Amino acid sequence: RGMPNAYHFNCKDKACSFCRAHKMSEERKWLRKVIQDRVNDGALLSFATLTIRTFPNESPEQTRTRVQKVWSRMIRHPYFRDAVVGAFRVLETTKKNDTYHAHIHALIEVNPKFSHTKFRELLRQKWRFYGGGFIHAKRVDKELRSSTKKLKGMVFELSSYVTKDHDLGMKDWVKVAVAGRGKRDFGWLMLWKKIKKTFKDIAAKAKGEPIDLPAAPSPINEDTGEVAW
Repeated sequence: RGMPNAYHFNCKDKACSFCRAHKMSEERKWLRKVIQDRVNDGALLSFATLTIRTFPNESPEQTRTRVQKVWSRMIRHPYFRDAVVGAFRVLETTKKNDTYHAHIHALIEVNPKFSHTKFRELLRQKWRFYGGGFIHAKRVDKELRSSTKKLKGMVFELSSYVTKDHDLGMKDWVKVAVAGRGKRDFGWLMLWKKIKKTFKDIAAKAKGEPIDLPAAPSPINEDTGEVAW
């Protein structure tokens, strides 16, 4: 009807300011639904910050690899998996002086047969056993249940990007972005992963089939052979 159709392709690179914002908003949408579901179900939730020892002049890729290895080993431990019902984690990288600091924020649903005190001690033992450093764990389900504002705040805290890039110079930001390329910064575990998939399936079904659009125009000018960019 005289109106042009717009075609766009996302680069899906986490360092892209447009695609990054889209990834964050998508993750935030599902995370809020899952947390709200677990809060309504009376789950015991623990918010943990897990760190590793840092070394001067270590690259972002090296520090990222170390913290991921500790996390992967810990979550495979049978006793740890018995204590955890589900979880969501995000990796964040910051820099102070000449040292990069990669750490993990995780919201964990604890098995009801464990008290939070017992779980926190288990988390501390396993994290340090596999090479981790300082941890901080706080029970948060009661405050999330009583305050919508705090629940939203928790969602934003967990769905922030891999780094607060305003704290880094351009060269450092590029190094951190390259170190994380093709790797996951967010992670879902166990029951939470299943609940997220359920919500996504429901949303896709409600959305129905996509509207048919005409084929994208050819980027090649048939008269001159030039390629549009």
